[in-house]
Amino acid sequence: MSLGWFLVLLGLYAGAHVGLRLALSPVVAIDDAREALFSQTLQAGYLPRQPPLYNWLAWAGVRGLGVNAAALIVCRYLTLALAYLFLYLSAVRVLESRRLALLAAFSLLLMGPFNWDVHEELTHSLAALAAAAATFHALLRVERSGHALAYVALGVAIAAGFLAKFSYGFFVGSLLLATLVTPAYRRRILSPRIALTLGTAAVLCLPYALWFAHRELSLVRMFVEEVRPESKVGYGGGVARGVSHLGRMLGIYLMPFALVFPAVFWRARPHGPGGGGEARRLLGALLLIELGLVVLGILAGSLTFLKFRWLMPAFCLVPLLAFAWIDQAALDRRMLRRYALALGIAEAVVILGLTLNVLRGDAFGPPTRLNAPYDLVAGALADAGFSRGTIAAGDGPLAGNLRLRFPDSRVVRLTNPDYLPPRVGEGQCLVVWEEPLGNPSALLTWMRASLEADVAGEPVRSVSVRYHHARELPLRVGYVLLPAGRGTCR
Repeated sequence: MSLGWFLVLLGLYAGAHVGLRLALSPVVAIDDAREALFSQTLQAGYLPRQPPLYNWLAWAGVRGLGVNAAALIVCRYLTLALAYLFLYLSAVRVLESRRLALLAAFSLLLMGPFNWDVHEELTHSLAALAAAAATFHALLRVERSGHALAYVALGVAIAAGFLAKFSYGFFVGSLLLATLVTPAYRRRILSPRIALTLGTAAVLCLPYALWFAHRELSLVRMFVEEVRPESKVGYGGGVARGVSHLGRMLGIYLMPFALVFPAVFWRARPHGPGGGGEARRLLGALLLIELGLVVLGILAGSLTFLKFRWLMPAFCLVPLLAFAWIDQAALDRRMLRRYALALGIAEAVVILGLTLNVLRGDAFGPPTRLNAPYDLVAGALADAGFSRGTIAAGDGPLAGNLRLRFPDSRVVRLTNPDYLPPRVGEGQCLVVWEEPLGNPSALLTWMRASLEADVAGEPVRSVSVRYHHARELPLRVGYVLLPAGRGTCR
């Protein structure tokens, strides 16, 4: 099966999800809403806790496709498609079989976060996933050719990873350790040409590194706040909590793949060393090192909490190792067809689940974020008299969705007080927040301090719109609107 056929299948997969997502909801959830907000400007950094690569991609997306939900959704699936593509190219080199490479790449459909969460949330984690897949493929090229350009490409992939998400460092650090215990790769990594890799990565990361250095938040502080929060449970309780999180992560990522794969390929289990050669040794060492480092962190008491999105780069190569482990000579067409059928069923279940999860509205629990009627709220605000100017919003996805409805306006929000893009000409001043979770007093205080906009004494109005596909549940939004000529947001 050629690369062309893989690209056709990948295009069908990505295109189907883009179409489904746009058909299900006209709004964007919290992660894409944040990208809509930051897409107003191109700058070295946006959030100290998140590197800017995906923000740059979203900025380019709205410049190319317009300020709309489609641009952000396409950006999401292009990033995911790149991850699949690099996994496939890596699998071709390791397995030397395009048919098995295709099955290995699409095996992500059998792994929790890759078959569900990538469609509902995640942005920077998607970029880290794509960068990890690209890094592994670049390393395979370095081992095979040792060419200077291969080392440069590895540096580009590593830079992309660090510019995507800080948790990528765990993956690439583990990969480096794995190369040192795998002779064929150790020889390449210890070559003087590795300076090309390090130099390329350093140059590409320098602008963001300089931006980050001027921020108060450090990597050490982020580690302490994110993975070792203050707790009164003591060392034993912290270790138990860490082990519990690790077990949960293994279940989330490996199911149902860990059941389906051996059930289909059990008769093809190897009775000797298996295939894959040095690449299989590298993959095995990588996954063992990653698991070992996590366990050591837990036992040391410094790793008591894990978010599933942190480990996406760490788990994306599990299917490749599994396929490298089996005996290809023992494979038959029935095994491949059964596995392909399992992948198809998994994808059909996901598509059905995504559809029903939105169409159920508020039945069987609270509605999803994609049911929020931000588009109708924006229409009501336009009917109330707002056309363009500055929109200052409270927490949540409201700000990003209003950015999509009023592309000629500047949008800021209380959650990111340091992000103040320049005004787009003159215009009105709209202050808006969700009720009852919003904090209008803090929002108005911030506006007076940062935007020199004093709306004290102005009438507070509200909009109430029912959630999409819901029976009764409304979304209530409060707002203050200063018409042009009576006030502005500087």
